[in-house]
Amino acid sequence: MSTIKFLLCGILFISLMQCTNNKQNLKAYYYPIEELREGRMYEYKIVGNDSIVPEYWFYTTVNSEDGAIFLTGQGYDYAFNVNQFFKEEIVSNGVLLDDYRLFFQDNTGQSVPVFPKIEEANVFPFEAKEVSGFLRTRMLWQNPLDTLLSTVFTRGRQFQGFEEYDYLGKSITCAKFLTTEYYESDHKEEGFSEHRGNTIEYFAKGIGLVYYKKTIDEDNVLEYYLSKRYTMEEFEKELLAE
Repeated sequence: MSTIKFLLCGILFISLMQCTNNKQNLKAYYYPIEELREGRMYEYKIVGNDSIVPEYWFYTTVNSEDGAIFLTGQGYDYAFNVNQFFKEEIVSNGVLLDDYRLFFQDNTGQSVPVFPKIEEANVFPFEAKEVSGFLRTRMLWQNPLDTLLSTVFTRGRQFQGFEEYDYLGKSITCAKFLTTEYYESDHKEEGFSEHRGNTIEYFAKGIGLVYYKKTIDEDNVLEYYLSKRYTMEEFEKELLAE
């Protein structure tokens, strides 16, 4: 991981040296690392349609034996099965992807994990300027349910300044990011395919991601907002009350 850390430092150093007067401190806009030591469930609902099952992510901060700080996240499907997991290392100038897992459901309903190879690990900058390059994450994996299919995923995240956002009836200042996603799929029998998409993200100070708008194509646009944050105890009580 030391090589990847050096790479992130180099990318940020070059970007910041180009225009030091415009750099912004964005650390407070990422997830609240200290608060999440006890864990929090984040509930994201679709804008304008609360009847659709929300997305849920459970975030926890942990320390390694050598003192490194990590943020872990688990994503859940509609049946509350874990379908994604990540572990990110919090370093002095940003966030690096340390581990990522996908979970596929086979035809018996069993969950099958996949451990993608991480080639580029940059996730989120703590210092950036408004007109900067994209921080890249790049992973590749083979589908466990179809060994002929392999996928390469590339994501770029670019800071685009600060904007006001109406969050639960209150106007707050958010760090705005443009995220581009590119999937390359190669099937040994069916051939090559690719898919591009982009997402607008708003991160709020002391909270993290509060809104995102994902555009897959002109007919597929999804908007989610952070509707509530729970402790795990509060979340379990909420489920039992339904």
